[in-house]
Order: sequence, then structure tokens, then C-alpha cells
Amino acid sequence: MNTPIRVTVDRGICLSSETCASKSELFGNSPDGLVYLKGPDGVLSEGPVDVGEASLAGVRSAEQSCPSGAITVTVGEADPR
Repeated sequence: MNTPIRVTVDRGICLSSETCASKSELFGNSPDGLVYLKGPDGVLSEGPVDVGEASLAGVRSAEQSCPSGAITVTVGEADPR
């Protein structure tokens, strides 16, 4: 069984540094410069997005390097949807 990994972003505190986009292809920036998440279909959304274990290192790196703390990675919690 795969461990659930969920990535969320708080666009309200995003500083538009684009650091996250350099750490993982899961992140993108909208025309207003704020972070968005790329879903499995490649469409940008505000999330949350569930990712596979192969993406964990990149999203953790983005979370740790985000200057505003706008990225949260949650591992191991069941999907509340």
C-alpha cells in the first residue's frame, strides 16, 4: 500500500520567489506570480494535490526552501475527502 502524500499551498502568504518551481516540476506560477500546483493531468490548481512517493524528495525540498512557508507536505494521513 502506498503512503498518502498530500501537498497544499497557501497562496495568501506566497512571496512569488519561484523557489518551489526550481525544486519540483509539481509547482508552477500563475501570471500573477503566485504558486500553483500541477495536478496529475498537468492542469494548474490551488490544490491540494496528492503525489506519489517518487515526488516526495522534490516537494519536501520545495517546502523547506519556501521563504514564506506557503507549502505544506503531509505524509501518511488518510485523504479526508
